[in-house]
Amino acid sequence: MNKITDQQLQEISTLIDKKKWEEAESALLKLSKSGDSRVYYYLGHIYDAWDNTKKDEEKAKRYFGLASESSSPVAGAFIRLSRNEKNRTHSIRILRKGLQSFPRSEAIYYQLLSYAESAGQENIYKEIIEKKCVSDRIKICMAVTYFHLKEYEKAIEIISGFEAKEEWDRNILACIKGFSLYETNETAEANKIFSKLIEEDINHKLNYVPHFGLILTLLSQDKLSIAEQLVEEIPLDTDIYEGAYPILAPGPWGESYMDATEYFHRAIDLIIKKTKQKKIIGMVRGLRGLFLYSKAFEEDTTKKVSQATVKKDLEVAIKEFPQNKEIAKYLFWIFKKINPSKAWKYLVQYVLHGGEDIYEYDDFIKDVDARLFEDFLNDFLGKAADSYIAWQLSKSLLYPIINRMFKDERYKDILVTINKFNDSQLAESDVMFETAYSYHEENNLTASKKYYELYLAKKGESNAALTHLLQLQENN
Repeated sequence: MNKITDQQLQEISTLIDKKKWEEAESALLKLSKSGDSRVYYYLGHIYDAWDNTKKDEEKAKRYFGLASESSSPVAGAFIRLSRNEKNRTHSIRILRKGLQSFPRSEAIYYQLLSYAESAGQENIYKEIIEKKCVSDRIKICMAVTYFHLKEYEKAIEIISGFEAKEEWDRNILACIKGFSLYETNETAEANKIFSKLIEEDINHKLNYVPHFGLILTLLSQDKLSIAEQLVEEIPLDTDIYEGAYPILAPGPWGESYMDATEYFHRAIDLIIKKTKQKKIIGMVRGLRGLFLYSKAFEEDTTKKVSQATVKKDLEVAIKEFPQNKEIAKYLFWIFKKINPSKAWKYLVQYVLHGGEDIYEYDDFIKDVDARLFEDFLNDFLGKAADSYIAWQLSKSLLYPIINRMFKDERYKDILVTINKFNDSQLAESDVMFETAYSYHEENNLTASKKYYELYLAKKGESNAALTHLLQLQENN
């Protein structure tokens, strides 16, 4: 077969760029008998593409394998083949094989660094320096590696020797340098770095990591009052999930990553130890409790995160910040099985401070025992005497309360309860059918008719509602 021309490959590359997978596949398969490694590589690429409906892992590996075994291999084939390999050790073998053909390939070396254990990366880095194929992303990778290995001077040396092109990489490296300086007792320089990051991070993309760094440097300089002011900048009204604080995700290239959890905990522990302000203690314990919630209650119970500690943290926090609906939500989840009375207290607290929907609250009310439900109902009715509070309660709690009583055929109690609310609140809470039915059972046919009509106007035709309304009209 004739030699594959660059123009032919460019045309196929254009098809791939436009995601015309079938056309590209057809053209490549016709050319595959040529044995050209570039054709094999492109075939591997289209079978490896996540958005190709014909994605096929085995075919991708086969063609990347052919592209790497050719007498004129493609460097990228070794990288892609290593990524498709399930075994880390064999991925390293593949990349080492690639370096035999491409001894100064920055891309292969970078992939090799990413697969190597941290302790073995330094030898690879020395090899890269000797071959003079160091790149910015390799420097970033090694700065992160040295930091994780607690080789702080080496991390500082690398970071001080160049400036990354991407802003995200520069920010993460600045954080790493700041913490490395803090670890080597260069707190004045660390202070400058963290202060600058805080000033420039106007959208809090750095998840307050520089705040924790600056808090640590300030405390090491006995500047407690300034550290306390900094704590007050960190919000407690954010729905915190695992990773929100204090982890910085990889940037554009994936190599600049930082887990500042250790410094997060260290800053919180020192603040608690040094401050006398209950508000500050409540804030940092709330941050810690929210961050650790999933590890304590949702993950493998063998994790060394104490549920008792998280409970205590959040309860201390909510005493200082009773209007914080996020803390109330997590406390509801913690106590809904082990202490339903406390769970109810925090559920109401959540609702009264703006929360409208919370996982499992309806099942909680539906399944609680009869004695506790009476306590909940009495508390609910007492609070609903205030019109503003009634409006807040109607948004989420009214429906499960009415539904529980409707199931128990407590029609008179339903009417006592709904009289605390206006018609628009009843409509929004979706309890008009139960209201109409209860009025019917208590022989107030006029009111029953009214609420069936309101129900039908809002919900559309319903066999049950229409049947009851027709019966009322016939009786009248």
